[in-house]
Amino acid sequence: MTTQASAHIAQPAGLSVSFAGLCCFLLPVLCVPTVQVVGQLMLADIVIIPLFLYLLMSRHYAFVLPFARLCLGFIALWFLSAVITDVYRGTSASDFLRTWSKIVLLGSYFGAFALLIGARRERLYIAFAGIGVMFLLRWVVASNPYQLGGFFSPMAWKFGNGEGVMLLVGLALIPVSKWLQSGGLLGFAALHFLFNARALIASTVIAALAPLVSVKARSTTAQVLLVGSMLAGIAALIPIGELAYTALIEAGIAGDAALEKHRAQTRAGTGVLIGGRAEMLVSWRAVLDSPVLGHGSWAENIEYKVDYLRAREAMGMTAPWDQLHLDLQIPSHSHVLGAWIESGFAGALFWGAAFVLMARALAYGLVKQAFVSGIEYAVLLRCLWEILFSPFGLYYRLTMAVFLVGALCIIGDAKMSSGPKYLLKRRP
Repeated sequence: MTTQASAHIAQPAGLSVSFAGLCCFLLPVLCVPTVQVVGQLMLADIVIIPLFLYLLMSRHYAFVLPFARLCLGFIALWFLSAVITDVYRGTSASDFLRTWSKIVLLGSYFGAFALLIGARRERLYIAFAGIGVMFLLRWVVASNPYQLGGFFSPMAWKFGNGEGVMLLVGLALIPVSKWLQSGGLLGFAALHFLFNARALIASTVIAALAPLVSVKARSTTAQVLLVGSMLAGIAALIPIGELAYTALIEAGIAGDAALEKHRAQTRAGTGVLIGGRAEMLVSWRAVLDSPVLGHGSWAENIEYKVDYLRAREAMGMTAPWDQLHLDLQIPSHSHVLGAWIESGFAGALFWGAAFVLMARALAYGLVKQAFVSGIEYAVLLRCLWEILFSPFGLYYRLTMAVFLVGALCIIGDAKMSSGPKYLLKRRP
């Protein structure tokens, strides 16, 4: 009985049109049209709160995924911390409304998708497909200022087209063997390299290898040792991968623009990771200066901005001093650090919890406690990167909500395979 139920969640059966499935697909697509109200709102933002309230009141939907309520609790705590911080700092209404609405919308997206998807992995894949289509439509209508140029131009590929195509192709490959899934992902890793989408390269390569190296481990000790050894192996391969990447870039394979960018960001010997993210050096100082309450929504501070420009100069990068007074917002290039700077420790607490849950889902896949497809490995690894090293952009409030629900689906699958106790807590 347990095996059959687990298999039902792990592999999508015949997909049927339903209200939940339709919402899972349309909500991401509705992220393409935007309107300007205080800040920028997606059309999906306008419908998500009433939809979430409807789902909460409906007897047909319930929170069946593990840790779903805990995640909502962390989001509520983040919101409370943001309110206290902004009241204490005297933040202007135009600034705090953007941050407060961002947190409320993230919570509404997460709660709605947790209720819509439940234990049905096929609905998760429908949401993935909607996100893939959303990325491509954003290029078609040119709604993303970074996703411009030809379809295969480096900027367009890096900021949406690459992820959109990889999601859709990865979903199509789920029913085939893990070898074909891994081969497809390695092909995409090569494309990411050619188009200089560096953040996608490492996560896609690791995702391609993960299904091939996963090993069944039954005891907790064996699982910990297996995952630990895999992490140690990845850590050992990072410098080798960076050397290989540098050699290929220096050979001019990715073009002159990629070569110049790589040299500019590594001139000071800081490596690709820090060299491309001088903001993080300043972000940590801002966090340590006010670790509990934070600096307030869209907080500005000229001292941190000056330190950021000086850090860029020290790394051999251009420092636009002439634009200093155009944007004095405290620099951050990270989900977790951005939330911590604005709203205090509670913001970091939520993203820390999300990071742990996504890493746990990946670990369950590596020890074969749950089914994890190649594209799910790629998505979750990408999310870990985003939490640490990318700013929390407009559409992330939907995509990160969906991907976190995906992690909970995998964790729930692993719990189902461990025995009937968890099954009794779920609705059929």
